[in-house]
Amino acid sequence: MNTANRNQATYAAILTTFNAEQTVARAVQSILQQRINPSEIIIIDDFSSDSTLKILQDNFSHIPNLRIIVNPINSGQSYSRNIAANFATSDLIIIFDDDDISSPDRANKHLELYAKGSDVSYVSSIKRYSDSYQISCENEDRMLVKLEPTPLLERLVLGRQSIALGETWIPASTTAFDREYFLSIGGYDVQMRRLEDAEIIIRAAKNGCICSWSSKILVTRMSTRSADKGGAIETEFEKLLLTKYQNLLSKSDLRLALNLIKFRD
Repeated sequence: MNTANRNQATYAAILTTFNAEQTVARAVQSILQQRINPSEIIIIDDFSSDSTLKILQDNFSHIPNLRIIVNPINSGQSYSRNIAANFATSDLIIIFDDDDISSPDRANKHLELYAKGSDVSYVSSIKRYSDSYQISCENEDRMLVKLEPTPLLERLVLGRQSIALGETWIPASTTAFDREYFLSIGGYDVQMRRLEDAEIIIRAAKNGCICSWSSKILVTRMSTRSADKGGAIETEFEKLLLTKYQNLLSKSDLRLALNLIKFRD
């Protein structure tokens, strides 16, 4: 690991969007307001049917380092983020969502954690709902943790705590990746239209990932409704996640996890 080179790292801001005409401009503005400017901004429009693409083209196409790519069919966030990562040339990729707002200091924190040796880093967030209810998703500060896949999966599907992970959160829109590492593990699993953040970090753990979490709340995540969100859909992808990584669990824990899904279904 060459930490000297990491101190001069560049980053790409990656934003994927679909039918986000009410929020996408605000999300892009939060990228443009970062205290450390991205070397490139890559926006993937996932075949929106509303005015999202027009808003992007009318308001942001003049920005020299900003590129807008339109998928020919709707393909999901995982596919779109992978496309953006392949187009990027920067050292680090920072994931932004089309309905979230990132603090101007967010990129600084990811670059700091990257310079110290992280393959993947997370910042803390607040999740806000339409009824004004909000949840603080505040991480403990965890530096350069070598993740183990089984305790991570147990945490995600069984709620089982581990000392190494402590109180930590893994939303995709609070994440940054070493781009080369991201590509080396194959990026996001395109089958995972939901819970893609859980799937990739388990796979990263299987590939020797070094991960860091920051306690600084630097993303406001807005809960929006859509046809591809909700309990039944989450359940579908939780079953897919368990099927993919069932060999990491004991038979009794696998049965327990499946029963918990059935109970919530």
